[in-house]
Amino acid sequence: MECGTQKQLKSAVAQQTVLIVDTLTWTLLWPMLKRNPDPERLAFFAHQLFNFTSYNQHGFNCVLMLGELFLNSIPFYPYLLGFVGLWTCSYGIWAFINFSSSGKWMYPFLDATQPWAPFAYLGLFVVHWVFFALVILLLHIKYWVLQYIQKSRNRVEVQMAKVE
Repeated sequence: MECGTQKQLKSAVAQQTVLIVDTLTWTLLWPMLKRNPDPERLAFFAHQLFNFTSYNQHGFNCVLMLGELFLNSIPFYPYLLGFVGLWTCSYGIWAFINFSSSGKWMYPFLDATQPWAPFAYLGLFVVHWVFFALVILLLHIKYWVLQYIQKSRNRVEVQMAKVE
């Protein structure tokens, strides 16, 4: 795989993954943990989520990734869609391996012993595709804005040439 292709692949997977992690952390995981009646568990997870490292992992990285998305010139290619599915399946396999070695699930919604677990994993798979579509939409907005700026610049240059 060429260096440019690797950059495109890493960029495509990282952008949607960062958006997923940040969104799920603050809209699903934190409210789910907050409703937990065990005060010790709540205090533990609050300590895990409300610190400098967590703010960077689950917040500021989104700002950096959106900056990367809008300021870089890495193009999008549709063949990268297959790698999104591969990445999602790899994450599911990793979650099971992690559980086998540690005996606990990293996130409550990934607990495969629950009766709704297949729906949670299917939902995670679908969410990856939805966020990948969101990244594609953001790229289209970026390209549209750049074309609009270029057309505006060309109009101004034509008007300036007529004045001279």
